[in-house]
Amino acid sequence: MVKENIITQEIYRDDRWLIIKPLTFEASLKYGCNTKWCTSSKKYPLHFYEYSNEGILIYIIERKTNIKWAVYWEMLDGKKSEMSWWNSEDKRIDSIQTSIPEYIMGIVKRELFTEPKPNYHYLNDSEIKRHEHLIAEIAELEESNEYHTLPDIETNTDGVWPGYTSTNTFKYDSNNIVHHEMYHRAVSTTLKNYIDGTLELDD
Repeated sequence: MVKENIITQEIYRDDRWLIIKPLTFEASLKYGCNTKWCTSSKKYPLHFYEYSNEGILIYIIERKTNIKWAVYWEMLDGKKSEMSWWNSEDKRIDSIQTSIPEYIMGIVKRELFTEPKPNYHYLNDSEIKRHEHLIAEIAELEESNEYHTLPDIETNTDGVWPGYTSTNTFKYDSNNIVHHEMYHRAVSTTLKNYIDGTLELDD
């Protein structure tokens, strides 16, 4: 399904249920809206690409209530490893804690067990180029090894992690968790400019 760069692999749809794999960052934002999933955060786009690269990511949506669940099967060296289920609050749960009916759960499990490739395998060339550009931005920041400002993070309940209220200064260190928070914020502006059409990537 393609619309305004909202690309998904639609696994199943009926009047009540929708099961998809998000194959662009915009698709993950749309179908993960009103959740706290890191893969649907506007401020941290790399999470979407990292999860797509390292496993199978599926969103299950009850259309009438807009209740959502995500299931992720991590893949290590091409082999399926750990499977995890997440509610819309981004809390890890057991699959039996969902209200997903047996026939929908069967469709999800069939997709998980028969799919040999991570989601990244199905991303188009443009989406992969966007990811590579973000990686390049991170490398430049790591090489600079300068001091940067890290804002305090304040999450809200609509699935977007917006505004920051205060700042603290830390050294940019790739071995520190501070590093991860900072570079996601730094490169998100680059991604936004690309989406808005104000930034062109080299071939």
